[in-house]
Amino acid sequence: DDFLVVDMLNTRHRTRKNQMIPRVQYRSVPGRYNDRPQRMRNTLFLNRGFGMFSEIAHYAGIAASDWSWCSVFMDVDLDGLEDVLVTNGVERNARHLDTIISLRKQRESKDMTKREILLARRVFSAQETANAAFRNLGGLRFAESAAEWGFDDKDVSHGMACGDLDGDGDLDVVVNNLRAPAGVYRNNAAKPRIAVRLNGPPGNTAGIGARIEVEHTAQTQSQEMIGGGRYLSSDDHVRMFAMSDGIGRLKVIWPDLKETVVGQAEPNRLYSIRYQPAAAEPPPDEPSSTLFKQLNFVAAKQHVETPSNESQSQPLIPWTLGQEGPG
Repeated sequence: DDFLVVDMLNTRHRTRKNQMIPRVQYRSVPGRYNDRPQRMRNTLFLNRGFGMFSEIAHYAGIAASDWSWCSVFMDVDLDGLEDVLVTNGVERNARHLDTIISLRKQRESKDMTKREILLARRVFSAQETANAAFRNLGGLRFAESAAEWGFDDKDVSHGMACGDLDGDGDLDVVVNNLRAPAGVYRNNAAKPRIAVRLNGPPGNTAGIGARIEVEHTAQTQSQEMIGGGRYLSSDDHVRMFAMSDGIGRLKVIWPDLKETVVGQAEPNRLYSIRYQPAAAEPPPDEPSSTLFKQLNFVAAKQHVETPSNESQSQPLIPWTLGQEGPG
């Protein structure tokens, strides 16, 4: 699966500059995983298989969504492509640089108690921003569609949960607002669809971790049944899939790799799939010959990077180049 991590990059250039944290960007030392560079923007990781991911948020057009908290992949318009919804807003815009500098000068001009410093932070204004919605255009591209879909209410919104509230077979959305009652958004999509609910084994009755695949004439879709996983939120344990008008094929791959198949899946139906504890047959071994063999090196050469700080001699360079690794 692909996954999205949201941050707090504003969509407006002026606000971005006002919320930028002054810091020196260093390239990470090759081979070290405890010193990753920080990026104040969304990151979309495309799974390329074999444990490899590519970060494509800028390419996809979803690198900036404002001060974001919770995101969800969801096929809003039932075209078979998963769209993205994001909740936004913050009670105190503590990254406003002009206000930060003003408070710093105030603390330097007189001695302030911890209580006075805390109360002074009230000068940071609330940032009530519209939630974001990105429609999947295909080809790994997205377009902002919050206003078109009626998802652009301005508030300080945190959690977000999805479920079929009206029983029409598509996912509706509930948003937790800090300064207002919860927002409930009904999905009015009218295209054919199917809903899938799982009855798993004891200890996992919702089938968490099972993969659901739907094949029909137009495309093949795949989703995993999850529980929680987002900020203060968890969805109803049901999965929705866009369908064509014809017959499709539904397959459930349970966490223990057992499979349940519905060969004649009709559109506009709710399928409740029950786990069958039948014995799983291991796939037969397929002997193969390879051109390579595994070699275990007793002692591999390890490169040691020479410490350097180019920003001391050139403070205005946008990026350091002295830690590129060997070669």
